[in-house]
Amino acid sequence: MEGLCCCEYINTQGERSHLLMSFCDCEDLDSAADRVFKRQKVPSSNYEALYMTLEDRLRIPWCSGKGAKQVNPQVIPPLLLVPLSLNIAAIHPLLTAVVLVLLPILLIRYYFRFIKIRQSGPFFLSWGLVSVGYLYSLYLRLVVPLGIVTSTETCLLTVLMGAMLAALTSAKQNPGFISGKNNSIQSTDAPYQNDSTMQSTKRPLQRNGNNNNRDKQDLGQDAVIDVEGQRVAAQPLWCHVCKMPRPPRAGHCMICKRCVLRLDHHCIWIDHCVGKNNHRSFLLTLVLFMSSAGYGVWLSLNSTCPGWYSKRWIPYCPQAYSTSSSALVFTCCYYTLMVLTAMSGILVSQLINISWNMTGREERVAIRNKTYKVRCCGFCVYTDKYDKGCVQNWWEFS
Repeated sequence: MEGLCCCEYINTQGERSHLLMSFCDCEDLDSAADRVFKRQKVPSSNYEALYMTLEDRLRIPWCSGKGAKQVNPQVIPPLLLVPLSLNIAAIHPLLTAVVLVLLPILLIRYYFRFIKIRQSGPFFLSWGLVSVGYLYSLYLRLVVPLGIVTSTETCLLTVLMGAMLAALTSAKQNPGFISGKNNSIQSTDAPYQNDSTMQSTKRPLQRNGNNNNRDKQDLGQDAVIDVEGQRVAAQPLWCHVCKMPRPPRAGHCMICKRCVLRLDHHCIWIDHCVGKNNHRSFLLTLVLFMSSAGYGVWLSLNSTCPGWYSKRWIPYCPQAYSTSSSALVFTCCYYTLMVLTAMSGILVSQLINISWNMTGREERVAIRNKTYKVRCCGFCVYTDKYDKGCVQNWWEFS
């Protein structure tokens, strides 16, 4: 790697290559193109080989002395789709409706494919960051020059976005991965001090269909149970994937392929697990994102569509499509409101679970094992296994 220029790199065959040779000597691409021109079916193995070749050769010049820097191919589609789709949607109100309906369908289809293959990728994280960056650039280029928004309001929006990115960076840190060296870690936090009774077990692996190597006896519960108000040590859990005992409230992430302390879920929008160490940062990222996005929509609509909120429960602006710039701003506001609606569901779910001292994983396990309880006329599902009251739960979380 030493002595490479900014455009050189070492490919998967261990050979020295150059960015200008990215489209040369690609047998997989030639074979696929040949089959397409002959109207023959391209096998799935050929697509996989093409993706691996693209992943190896997609690089950007990098002046670090170690050659060109590799770029994940999943970063490219959001860079093209977000600006292109929003500009197309701004052409006509009908196109706005069509695009804003198709975008969620596209993301949902890709999400189920992501869940099926169980591979980590920055597609959704890239989509979110590209959307934030593009919308902020439109705000600076099209809304601020109108002169209605004050510099103080713009500075406040910028500070909120900067704080959100800082919280996102913190949420991307280690969520509490468990390794073989620290699988007996005892947390100093109150919720975990009394739950550290772990012993190695050698239970045989019992497969349950395609249930991700889950033991039939492993119901996702912890190594400590409540019996008549007293904590009694139960049979500790054994992770058959990591080959080690699993501490209480920990879980195995099949995407990160690691066990995580107090696992909540794997968030596709940050491309990372949410666990004991980064749960607070994740919640702060959600709050700051919704605050900055909602504030940006308010400022943009007030500038381009005065009186948009009068006697209407949704933004209404008949003159929005009179100019291309106002149409683009109006379309982006609707796009942001759709995102805010989806994120509000995640935020409400997080607030409810924290109030009952319950993780998302524990909620799913309780539903699967039918050990859950319901509140609010059946709209809320919870388990009171670790519930100490709303105030105490939030105090321990914070």
